[in-house]
Amino acid sequence: MGSKTRSFGLWFLLSLPLVFNQGCGGGSGPTELFTEQPPPGQNPSPTSSPDTSAQLLWEPATMSADGSPLTDLAGYRVYFGTTSPLSKASSSWVPVDGGTTFTFTDLELGTTYFAITAVDIAGNESDFSNEGSKTVL
Repeated sequence: MGSKTRSFGLWFLLSLPLVFNQGCGGGSGPTELFTEQPPPGQNPSPTSSPDTSAQLLWEPATMSADGSPLTDLAGYRVYFGTTSPLSKASSSWVPVDGGTTFTFTDLELGTTYFAITAVDIAGNESDFSNEGSKTVL
């Protein structure tokens, strides 16, 4: 029998120094992407080291696609890659068994894209959350 795709009510917040992104998962696609501007007179110094970390935060999945309470959540997968849109077939991922945060460190130069999925105890996986990104210059 083939794998079953399951949609959970999953919210995703990407907390980065330069990019802020939040929205709803479950296949609704990306939401608006905002770029935070530094306060006047506080532009990053061109000689400072780039921030190569990204902290991802998201609201816990609590509801299945059919509106019933989610009682069998096993954890999450954080997908990442250098091309957008991300796909489950061509992106790397890391498991997050507990909690709703994950921090990447030592990102390479360029743009890295991120998305979250929820996974139930049977291994069914939700659609992607909205996609966020971090650019290291």
